[in-house]
Amino acid sequence: MGIQARVECTSLSNGQLCVSLNTSPSRVEVFYTKTGGSTISAQLGYRTTTAGTTTYGPTKTISLNERANSTWNEVGR
Repeated sequence: MGIQARVECTSLSNGQLCVSLNTSPSRVEVFYTKTGGSTISAQLGYRTTTAGTTTYGPTKTISLNERANSTWNEVGR
């Protein structure tokens, strides 16, 4: 019983956005790494495919070459 994670990433014009789905324990992590442009304020989040609901974390200020993340535990329980 180890961590079972699936990570999906996509490149954006000024960074990379990744979502990690963990099944043991149940957890969603969203990461954004800023590789260009000026400082932004953003809310990281995820959308469920079954219920169609969107969950957001707190607003984060992200500067060039910084990585921001938000984590949700016990997802789907």
